[in-house]
Amino acid sequence: MVAVREPGGGEQEVVLRRWARPEWKSEDPDFTPARETVALELLGQSAVVTPRVIAADLDGSACDVPALLTDKLPGDPPRQPRDIDAFVRQLAEALPAIHAIDSEARTRLPPYRRYYEDLTAAAPPDWARKPGLWKRASAVAAGVPPAGRECFIHRDYHPGNTLWSDGRLTGVVDWTQASWGPAAVDTAHMRWNLAVGYGLDAADGFLAHYRRLSSDTEADQHYWDLVTLLDIALADLDLEDLPPTWELDRFEQYLESVLEG
Repeated sequence: MVAVREPGGGEQEVVLRRWARPEWKSEDPDFTPARETVALELLGQSAVVTPRVIAADLDGSACDVPALLTDKLPGDPPRQPRDIDAFVRQLAEALPAIHAIDSEARTRLPPYRRYYEDLTAAAPPDWARKPGLWKRASAVAAGVPPAGRECFIHRDYHPGNTLWSDGRLTGVVDWTQASWGPAAVDTAHMRWNLAVGYGLDAADGFLAHYRRLSSDTEADQHYWDLVTLLDIALADLDLEDLPPTWELDRFEQYLESVLEG
């Protein structure tokens, strides 16, 4: 966060993001200020409340490293909500406007890709207590993806990338992974995050609200829920520094609920 003094003496808080980590180009080449700049430009005329780009230094020629300057949205990351149904309903209601972004996004943003390319060949993670669940999920992931709707997607839609004030959703942030891809990828990411952070009922409640607003099918959701779980577990959770055991247990419980649902 940066405070900018205006000519009249007032101050404005803005957000400066700098791509200064030396290894980011090799470890996460999709994570670029250019990608987020394009996404925010596309979102600028939509009903989605997102940061506004003030300036961008995409190659680092002015700021010594690539950088992006945006305005600061009101609100804070969510805490434990008092009304969980209102919380998940607002998260669901934000998605249709995101998915309705003009089809120009198809040519200006990268296509969706998995974090872990070959989900079908990987063994269950070392921490898995029920490896049979993971093998069943891999069998589903080996199938042909359903011919579902493709559109502009956030790609990493979860509560931590939203802002809230007095129980009201005030903005959606962190668009560095915005892509053109299956709409159900966004709901799948939100669902597993809700299941781990708030419980299975929150994940199911979110989906129920979303289905009131969307034509996406149950087959789309089932497939992408499983693909997303495998993708996250194999790419991000097969590490020495694992989350607490209770989080891993909830993750596996959610996997079981999707398979049995």
